[in-house]
Amino acid sequence: MEESTTSGNELGNPHEHQVHHQHAASHEKPHKPEYRLYVLVFVAYLAIALISFGYLTLNMSHVTTGGGGDGYLNPWDVWWVNYATFVLHTNLWYSSMVFYPVGENLVFHTLAPLAGFMVAPIALINPVTAFDVVVFLGFALSGLGMFILADYFVKNRYAAFIAGFLFTFSATHIDHATGLLIFTQIEWIPLGLYFFIRMLREKKAIHAAGLGACVMLATFMGNIEQTIMLGLLLILVLILYVINKPTRRLVVSKAFIRNAAIAAVVCLIVGSWGFMPLISTVLKPGTLSQANNENTAQYNMLWSADLASFFVPSYINTFFFTSLSKYSVYLYDPAEKVAYIGYTAILLSIVGLMNYWKKSNSMKMWLAISIVFAWMSLGPSLQINGLNTGIPTLYNAYHSIPVLNVIREPGRFSIITSIGIAMLAAMGAKFLLEREKGIFHLNKRNSAILMTALICLIYLFEVDGLILAGPVLNTAMTAVHIPLLYTRLGNLTSNFSTYTLPVLPSIGGAPDLYPGMTTFYQSVSKKAVVGGLDGRYSNAQLISMYNVPLTTISQQLQDGQPPSYPSPVSENYSEQTVMSMYLYHTYVLIVDTHAFNNASLNYLYPYLNNAFGSPIYVGNTTVAYSTQAAFAGLFRNYVAFPDPAQWQAVNASIKGTSKTVWIPISPGLITVYAPYGTSSSGYVNTTISFNAVSTQSQTLELGLLYNGALTPIRNFQIGTAMSAYNANVMLPSGTNASSVAFITSNSSIGEIGIENITFSEAGAR
Repeated sequence: MEESTTSGNELGNPHEHQVHHQHAASHEKPHKPEYRLYVLVFVAYLAIALISFGYLTLNMSHVTTGGGGDGYLNPWDVWWVNYATFVLHTNLWYSSMVFYPVGENLVFHTLAPLAGFMVAPIALINPVTAFDVVVFLGFALSGLGMFILADYFVKNRYAAFIAGFLFTFSATHIDHATGLLIFTQIEWIPLGLYFFIRMLREKKAIHAAGLGACVMLATFMGNIEQTIMLGLLLILVLILYVINKPTRRLVVSKAFIRNAAIAAVVCLIVGSWGFMPLISTVLKPGTLSQANNENTAQYNMLWSADLASFFVPSYINTFFFTSLSKYSVYLYDPAEKVAYIGYTAILLSIVGLMNYWKKSNSMKMWLAISIVFAWMSLGPSLQINGLNTGIPTLYNAYHSIPVLNVIREPGRFSIITSIGIAMLAAMGAKFLLEREKGIFHLNKRNSAILMTALICLIYLFEVDGLILAGPVLNTAMTAVHIPLLYTRLGNLTSNFSTYTLPVLPSIGGAPDLYPGMTTFYQSVSKKAVVGGLDGRYSNAQLISMYNVPLTTISQQLQDGQPPSYPSPVSENYSEQTVMSMYLYHTYVLIVDTHAFNNASLNYLYPYLNNAFGSPIYVGNTTVAYSTQAAFAGLFRNYVAFPDPAQWQAVNASIKGTSKTVWIPISPGLITVYAPYGTSSSGYVNTTISFNAVSTQSQTLELGLLYNGALTPIRNFQIGTAMSAYNANVMLPSGTNASSVAFITSNSSIGEIGIENITFSEAGAR
C-alpha cells in the first residue's frame, strides 16, 4: 500500500487519497471523465429505481407519485409548460387559466420547465406518465451527478457509486422527488459543486462554463429554490477555501474573477430563453409579496426538520409507516420533515472520518457542509422530538436576507446535507473496499461489487423498505381517474371558465386534494378554472374566490360546519354567486361529490338546483350544472357584495347581546349592481339602508367612488347606540357596477361597526 504523495493541505484535493497502484498514474494526469462508465452508472440507478418503485413502474399510465393535491399538481406542471409553450405560445411563468380571472404567477410554483420539456412528446398525451418518467430519470441522473463528484474526489468507482446511491435514494430525496416536481432533478447541485471546485483548482474556462450551465439547469430543471441552495453551498465552500491558508490563493486571484464572470455569462446566455420571461414576471407588482406568503418564523417551524428526524426512519418507509405516520416528529406536514440520514450512512461516515480526518482536508469540508445545512434545515428554532426548545438556529441568518429568503420550508436544506453525508460515507466505503481481503471468497473486483451491492441494499431497506406496499401506498402514490365530464368539456371549442366545489383547501382531511384535482383536470378540459392549488395564494386570488359565496359555504360543508356567508351586506347570496360567475365567464359549475358527506350534499343539491336548475351531468364522482339559465335572470334584483380586504368582522356586545359587526377599513367598499329600471335615463333611484354603532360619537361619510374620485352621498353622525340609517342615491342600472364607500371621519376617535347593509328601489316596498 502506497502513501499519498500529496501534502493534503488543499481543500478538495482529488489526489490526496490515492493509495493503490491502480491509481498511481493519475497523480500526474488530469481527471478524465469516463463516459461509458457514466452510462453504465446511469442505467444501474435507473434499474434500481424501476425495481424499487415497482408498483409505479407497472402502473405509469394512471398512477403518480405524491399524495393529496401534489399527486395531481405535479402532472399539471409537466403538462402546463408544454401546453403554454407549444400550444398557447405564451409566457409559461404566468397562467390565466388557473385562478381565473386573476391568474397565477408561477415563478415560485413547482414548475421545473426543462424537466417538463424533457418529456414533451408524452406530456400533451398523458401528463401522469410524463411526470413518472421525470421521476425515474431524476433518480438516475441525480445519482449520476453525485457519482461524478464523488469519483473526482474518492478515486474509487465503487465508493463513488455508493455515494451516488446514498444521495439519490436518500430518504429526503425520495420524499421530495415523489412529492414535488422541482426536486426530482437535483443532480445539478453536486455537479455545480464539481465544476466549481475544478474551476478553482484548475482555473480552466471550460469548468466555469460547466458551472454556469449547472446554475441554469438547477433553475429550470428545478426552480429558484434549487438555485439558492446551490448558491449557498458554493458560498460555504468559498468561505472554507478562504479560511484555509493553502487554498486562499485560489480564490484571491484574477483567474477566479475571470472564471466567475464566464460562469455568469454562460448561465445567462444559455438560459436567456427562460431568464428573460422569468425576470419580467418577478418584477410584476406583488410577486415577491406572494412569494413571502406564510414565510414567517411561525410557519417556518411547521416545515422544519426535527433534530430527531435525522435519526428516526422516514414515515414513508413501508416497515415503519404504521408507527411513524403520526409520530410527533412528523406532525403537521411530514413531507417537509423527512431528514433521515440512515445508520448505514452514519457508520460509513464514522469510518471515513476515523481514517481520513488527518490525511484529508476535504473531510473537513464535507463535514462542514453536512453540519451547516443540517443546522439550516432545523428552522428558526431547535425542535427535539416534537418539542420546540426555543434555541435559535442558523436558519435565522438566512431568513434575514431579503429576496433570497423565499425558501420557507427549512427542511428542504437537508438535501444539501445529504451531499456532505454521501461524501463522508464514500470515504468510509473506500477504506473498507480497499482493505477487504477476499472475505467473500471472490476476486477483488467481484468482492467489491458484492460489498457495494450489499451496502446499497441495506441502505435502501433503511430508507424506504423497498417502496412501497400496504397502507403507505395511499400516502406516497395517487391513482388518477379522470371523470368523463372533463373529456366532454375538452371537446367544446368555446372559451369559458369552470368553477368546482370545493374551491379552496379544507382545514382538515386531505387539505389540498380537491383543488389539486381541479387543477389537473384542466389538462383534459383545457378550460380555465376559477380556483386551483397553490401554497402561496395572493390576496387578489383569495378575494376573487371569496367573492363567490359558494366558496365559503362549500369550505364549511367540507369541514362539517354549518353553512354561512358572513358579510356586512344582507342580500340574496345566490344572486351574488351568479353575478360573480357571470363576471368570471363561468359556464359550468362542478361538484366533486367525494369531498362532501351525505348531509352536506343534501344541503348543496337543493340549493344548486334552485339557483341553476337540474344538473347537466351526473357521474360517479362528479355533478355539473350549467349557469346559462341563471345568467338570464341577472339584473332583475340588486346584487351587492363587499371587498373582503376592506371590511373587518368583530364581535361586539350591544345591549348585553354579542353580535358581529363590520368595521370599514376606510374606505369600506361595496360593489353594487342595480336592476334595470323603468327610467329611460338608465339610473335607478336607490335607498341604501344600514345599522351602525360607534364606540364614540363620530361622522360616517357615504359616497360613490369612481376613478379615484369620491362623490358624496350623505354624512351621518353615528352614536354609541345601534341605530338605523338610510340615504337615497341614483345608481346606474344593469351591467354597470357602482362602488359605494363607507368612510370614517377619524379612526383615532373610535371604531364604527356596521351591519345589515341593504339596497332597494326608493319607494318600492
